[in-house]
Amino acid sequence: MEKKKTEPAIQRNQHGLYNDPIPGLQIIDPVVPQGANDVLLGYEIVEVEADEVVGCFTRPQPSRMRPISWFLAGVLCLFIWPASCLPCCLKDSYNTVQRPVYQQMD
Repeated sequence: MEKKKTEPAIQRNQHGLYNDPIPGLQIIDPVVPQGANDVLLGYEIVEVEADEVVGCFTRPQPSRMRPISWFLAGVLCLFIWPASCLPCCLKDSYNTVQRPVYQQMD
């Protein structure tokens, strides 16, 4: 029998962040840009920002929309144009992304 290859588990560090970027997730810019004396603590997973969500709606962020959401917006634009903006405002229309977190070292 052949042994199955197992990928190494993605581990979190003491800060609750992932040590390495998760393959397949887009990396976005950090909240605070990296300074000269900053060190990388890890990567945090970011879904739709909590302060941007009201019920199932969110502030539109076209650069993070899933392809199926763009397709749905196009179909709605062709057949029911007043509803074509709905996919842009639904929180489930957006990809999960990751961003680096830095800490300043003295």
